[in-house]
Amino acid sequence: MGSDDIFHKLKKKAAQEKKRQIGKREPYPKFLVVCEDTVSGLIYLQKAVIHYKLSTANFSIVGIGEDPLNIVKRAEIEYDKEKKSTRPAFDKVFCVFDRDTHHSYYNALSKITSLNDKIKLDFISDESNSVKEFKPVFVAIQSNPCFELWLLCHFEYTTKLYTKSQNKSASGHVKDDIKKYLPDYDKSSDKVFEQTINLLPSALKHASSLREFCEVNMLEAPYTDMDNLMSFLSTLKS
Repeated sequence: MGSDDIFHKLKKKAAQEKKRQIGKREPYPKFLVVCEDTVSGLIYLQKAVIHYKLSTANFSIVGIGEDPLNIVKRAEIEYDKEKKSTRPAFDKVFCVFDRDTHHSYYNALSKITSLNDKIKLDFISDESNSVKEFKPVFVAIQSNPCFELWLLCHFEYTTKLYTKSQNKSASGHVKDDIKKYLPDYDKSSDKVFEQTINLLPSALKHASSLREFCEVNMLEAPYTDMDNLMSFLSTLKS
């Protein structure tokens, strides 16, 4: 048997396996979430996918505890790995990180743009996509200054500018404010999702209004995109 025959048989087998794997998926996008957080934010999102009864065949969520740029680099690695495997590729890749005091914050945003630009070129060059609209695969889910701002949106709408003062970081001040509503809150808490889920409609409204406020006033904070990710998760099975 020639090497060409072996190659074609292996290629056919890989295609059949990929088709079989696709058959296991639920009829909604397969997604990856890579978080800066390894505790509160990660636990919150893990609870969210359980709450919405999403299939484990459709998602992967990891927390790596590194700076924003490394979050995006890890997301790229996981995306490429899945694309090269016999499994279906990720339709969406969410990079979840805080502004906080990270020096690589803007580099992370730039890398997300370049990754999407590269995927778009491949998309356009594929003639089978001629009638389809390109949608970015990599999505930044930023919170400025931190994830806890999203939690605070469940309870109130505020345009308060959090800054470092009195030997406390901007994130520390946000945590102080969230403790007015969740006195026992700390980063390792595993009850936050249950404590706030009934207030999700308020959080979605407040976060969206806050983003509009920042855009109109050309501000970067206070800001969170967590509403976009939660809206995505909550509507997947609808």
